[in-house]
Amino acid sequence: GTSGTTSTHGSNWDTSMTSPSFDFSNAHQSPNTYAKLGFFYTGSGGTGDGVRMEFRDPMNGQWLNTVNNGLSLSGIVDGDLTDGTSWLIQNELNRPGGTAEPGVVIPTSTLSSQTLFRFRFISDGVNNEQGYWFEDIVLIYEEKAWPEEFGVTISKGIDGHARRGHWAEHIVTIQNVGNLTDQFTPSMTGLPSDWDYQFIHMTGSTILPSMSLELEAGESISYRVQIKPGPSASTGTHAGTTTITSDTHGATSASVVLNTVVDPEYIPVWVDVPHSIYCLPGSSCEFSINLSNQGDGSDTFAISSTPVVQWDNWSFGISFNQPATVTLSPLGTAEVLIAADIPSEALPGQTASIDVVATSQADPAVSDIIRVNLTASMVSDASVGVNPSDVPVNGWWIEPGESIDIPFTIWNNATSQDSFSFSLDETSMRSWNATLPGMTTLVVRSGETSRIIVTLTAPMTAQSGDPAPILKPEAVSQISGTSAVPTDYSGVRVKMLHELVLRVIDTPQSVTPGQANTAVFEIENNGNGPELATVSVAGLPSTWQYVIEFEGIPLSGPVSLSPEYEGLDVKQFQLIITPPGGEDANLNIELTISVAPTEGSELDDSDNSHTFEVLTERITRPMLTFDTTEISSRTNSTHVFGMTLRNDGNAVDPAIRIRIVADSMIPGISTSLTFGGTSVGLVEWIDAPIPPQMDYDLVLVIGIANDVPVGTQVTFTITVEGTDDNDGNSQTVTRTLVLTVDSHREVYFTHSILDASILEPGQRSIFTVNVTSHSSFTEELTLYVSGNDNWGVLCNSQESGDGEWLIVVPSSNSPAGRVLQWDCELTAPSVAGQVPLEFSISSSDGTSLWYAQPSISSEEVAPEQGGFSLSIVSGEQMPLLIAGIALVFLIFVTVMVVAINRKRRRIENEYDDEDEEDEEGPVATPQRQVAQPVHVAATSQPEPSAFSDDQFRAAGWSEDKITEYRREAALKAEEATGAQQQASAQAAYAHQVHQQQLVPHQPHHQQPVQPQQPQQPSVIPAAAQEQTGLSAAFGSLGVTPGAQTDEQEAQSSDADGTGMDPGAASAILGGGTTPEEESVTETEEEADISEDSPSSTQSGALPQVNCSFCDSTLAKTDQWAECESCGAYCHEQCKSGQQVCARCGTRL
Repeated sequence: GTSGTTSTHGSNWDTSMTSPSFDFSNAHQSPNTYAKLGFFYTGSGGTGDGVRMEFRDPMNGQWLNTVNNGLSLSGIVDGDLTDGTSWLIQNELNRPGGTAEPGVVIPTSTLSSQTLFRFRFISDGVNNEQGYWFEDIVLIYEEKAWPEEFGVTISKGIDGHARRGHWAEHIVTIQNVGNLTDQFTPSMTGLPSDWDYQFIHMTGSTILPSMSLELEAGESISYRVQIKPGPSASTGTHAGTTTITSDTHGATSASVVLNTVVDPEYIPVWVDVPHSIYCLPGSSCEFSINLSNQGDGSDTFAISSTPVVQWDNWSFGISFNQPATVTLSPLGTAEVLIAADIPSEALPGQTASIDVVATSQADPAVSDIIRVNLTASMVSDASVGVNPSDVPVNGWWIEPGESIDIPFTIWNNATSQDSFSFSLDETSMRSWNATLPGMTTLVVRSGETSRIIVTLTAPMTAQSGDPAPILKPEAVSQISGTSAVPTDYSGVRVKMLHELVLRVIDTPQSVTPGQANTAVFEIENNGNGPELATVSVAGLPSTWQYVIEFEGIPLSGPVSLSPEYEGLDVKQFQLIITPPGGEDANLNIELTISVAPTEGSELDDSDNSHTFEVLTERITRPMLTFDTTEISSRTNSTHVFGMTLRNDGNAVDPAIRIRIVADSMIPGISTSLTFGGTSVGLVEWIDAPIPPQMDYDLVLVIGIANDVPVGTQVTFTITVEGTDDNDGNSQTVTRTLVLTVDSHREVYFTHSILDASILEPGQRSIFTVNVTSHSSFTEELTLYVSGNDNWGVLCNSQESGDGEWLIVVPSSNSPAGRVLQWDCELTAPSVAGQVPLEFSISSSDGTSLWYAQPSISSEEVAPEQGGFSLSIVSGEQMPLLIAGIALVFLIFVTVMVVAINRKRRRIENEYDDEDEEDEEGPVATPQRQVAQPVHVAATSQPEPSAFSDDQFRAAGWSEDKITEYRREAALKAEEATGAQQQASAQAAYAHQVHQQQLVPHQPHHQQPVQPQQPQQPSVIPAAAQEQTGLSAAFGSLGVTPGAQTDEQEAQSSDADGTGMDPGAASAILGGGTTPEEESVTETEEEADISEDSPSSTQSGALPQVNCSFCDSTLAKTDQWAECESCGAYCHEQCKSGQQVCARCGTRL
């Protein structure tokens, strides 16, 4: 508006007049009188115009209107200021519940260090007036009191005294020394935890913890502080602090220390005495009772007695021997003597009583009284215990929480009636409870008994088999005070309570045929002892299988469960159900699993079983089975590998198919999978829809060519796919088959028998069966000769009744292979009984490798026309002829034996039989029939084995088999040597006789060349015999046949081209002696020459021996070395540095 006495405000004004900032931080937050803003105002405002009183809130900076956004001032106070001024003042309540007084209330929340207020003028658009004027603005508020305006003091009186458990009293005075009326609260600190205290007005009322003491400025008040020492407080002074604190200004307080003196205790205590003491009528008795000082210091106690029950002529009180006072140190004990004098007429059981008093001299207010009873006694004789006739046969058994009655019997063996007080010693009852009847006094006549029933209750936690506590009875005669002889009883045991609980953890709703389906259960032993529980299953079809497992181990007996307190009372187990793979789909089965104790009966069997249902699922499950996963094969072989494909489900699977994949394609290895007439190769699928529970056979044919390298390995992956399972997972079966080509077999066989060979019956012939091996492993080959017994076959100088001869052929890496042979001899059978001669060879694994049937037969040969005839010799001359032939033969054998014995000391080997036949060939007659007997003399000694022990082991021979083979070979060699010598001599003699019989009779002038020529073979067998002996020594040691000397060649030429001289013939036919002497002389000279010429080889001299390493001839001047295993010779320098023998492979 405008200044002056008149003015006018405008329309729609909203303008404020704001105060400066005021510091009201010392304003009281809980004033008794509201803060006020007082002022005078005048002027006027139209309708809708006025002034708001607003105060700024320091918390959020907003302006608060005290009239809820209305106008604090409005209307007309003085509409005309020219005729004088009228002023008004605003009135509001002064305090809560108070009256209206001048001033506008200031909200307490707006009082701060920066308090602001304003007059806010608001007008509308009409009725404009002159406005308002304000003067004499005053702020009124309650200010906080300053700390120095508060004050309190405290003082105490004398120290308080008290015994333990009694109150010690302290007088405390406080004064308000501040300038304001204040309230104060007392407190106490520093006392032990078992002490107590309280505050009491001087009037006796208690100052509770919620109460305060109000004092005006300068006012004082006294009150009592009572302190009670705890029961364990020691005597002496104990300090505690009491504090008085201002409720208005917490920092204002005062304290004082209160000293409480704990006075010593003076406590006489009588030690308990028996219910009664006993004395026989007509006698005087003195007894003692014990007094103890339970006080804190030494004390003297006065002893006195007061009669309670007294009889005429009875004397019962303090003994004359007892001093009137007793002085005891703390915790000390003294005897106090009591005397009694009972007249003889007193009745047994009659009782008198006195009270004995001990009074402290230090504190006469303290005393202790004990009552002593005196009974006229008798002589008692009694016993107490359980009568055996009352005990059940198996004793008493009690269940947990159960009660049983046990009768105890008192036997009175005295001569008079007695009265007994019965009790049990309950110091060792544990948690058991023994209850006695209300009346425990028994009157028993002399010689009789009386029973009292004790009720014994077992605790709920009693365990099976636990014994009850030992019951110790006590029976004391009330007449004599004598205790009956007790017999303890301990024959009560706790029964076993069987309480098993079966809980379901998880059960399946459906089961898969052919698979294990698991249901999980829990079994708990709630009995009072260890339990053996059996688990059973009912409702399963007989074709279904199930197993119960505890901790993964199949259940084979009852389940052991401990009591609860041992922690093994709960166990989980699995019921594993396996329906047959072909079980029908959607089959609903209800089964029940139950648990039960192995012994006894279950308390509550409602929780011992569970019944549930399962539904079988529809499944298809392809399965593939075969015997092995690895095949070891040789080259040039075919393997037929069988497999079984099965649908182990309960529904047809039309989608089953199978294929085979190889990890590598090897030339020469072919495969073919055949099913139901359909064959496929690698990688190709073959469909095999199979009905449920059906098996189909498949065949895998694997061919290995001859040129596949040894060591080739191929892994075949066999995959079977079927319909997805019920969860949508693919059903694929994958198996592997590993083919390893580990060996190569390639052997060839021939024999040396000529085609269409014809022999005479009994004629012998030598032949060989040859083997050439390119195999990568050692072959053990057996030669089978069919017709062996008929043809008299002998191989490798070994007889065999079943016609079998074994040879071991080591592996060979040479392009030429390993070449060995069977050296055989046969004897032709008779024409009528002959059978075909058949050869077959098989390996150690039974494989037949070769078969041959040589074209050979036995036939009689007719003699040729012409020549000589036995008819020229008359019957009279025949004995002379035979005698002459025999004499020549004996001379020849004698000479040859001498020569051979000398040669054998220097030679160590012999020529082979084939060389022997070659040397004899020129000697034999051109006629085939006469030359054949040479074969008889060619029988040779068995040669040593051509293989070492290591080679036999490599072929898989055991040590026992090798040892037996060596032993048999040695025996056969020894037998053959002896038989050979005997057979050679006999054969030579028989041949000479035979030839003499065949010589025709001719005149002496005829040249005897032809008749005598057949006799030459009689000498050849001796030589052959000598060569056979050499062969036994050197046979296969590398012997090289030597060349004949010129002299030997000449002798041989003479023998072939010149017949026997007439003198010799005359001697044979007529008995002359000259030829014999010449023959002997000639033979001896031959022997001498032989001794001087060791290089000679034809007639028994040492043959040439080759080194087994360098193959050169060993000379006499060389250093020789011999193999201990096979006897082969070599140069000593060649042996040096070698590890094994070059011939047998034995380690040197």
